[in-house]
Amino acid sequence: NALFFGTKKTLWDAALVATTSNAAQMGRLNQMRVSINRMKASRAKEDPTKDPEGLASNFGQLYTGIKNGEPSHFQADHQLWNVEYVGEGSIDVGGPYRESITLACQDLMSSATPLFVQAPNGRHGLGVNREKWLPNPACNTPQFLDMYRVAGVLMGVSLRSKSPLSLDLPPLVWKQLLEEPTDVSDLEGVDKLCIQALDELEKIDKAAFADVFMESFC
Repeated sequence: NALFFGTKKTLWDAALVATTSNAAQMGRLNQMRVSINRMKASRAKEDPTKDPEGLASNFGQLYTGIKNGEPSHFQADHQLWNVEYVGEGSIDVGGPYRESITLACQDLMSSATPLFVQAPNGRHGLGVNREKWLPNPACNTPQFLDMYRVAGVLMGVSLRSKSPLSLDLPPLVWKQLLEEPTDVSDLEGVDKLCIQALDELEKIDKAAFADVFMESFC
């Protein structure tokens, strides 16, 4: 059943408070230290073949710095790590921390990391959501799966700190994360060409199908 926004927000805020770690509640949360070399990330982005896992990217360096953090460390609504930008002499009083998340999201929605690929509609210049990105099905190794986990950590950090992330993901992805039902319109929202092909297949009768497709399926 649908709930008014005010009711949902009250329940949501209560859930966040109830799941805040004890260390965060008592102000004893030690910040992790993360080093990010933006020149290194820039060079790697120019030639992704030299960094196939994207570990030299801004996201990759942030991942390396926070991947071993305990889950309870991220159950807080304030700054969780301290960032040093190599060779830049930055002092992190909040700005570099927020920028590290912004840069990580920019890398995730680009060729700097292989974790996400542009939606087919964008590659083909068809339909809607041409600017959206989808999880890369080829990134299924333990290394990549752990990188996806940390991308999820950033989503959790965003929810707790009420700071939106610049992630261009289509409704198809968000619905699956929320375990909501999807339908053909969600697929069309990322791959209109696929839907067009399926529609044409439905129009082919049995005899014509055998002429078009020579393979036999057992």
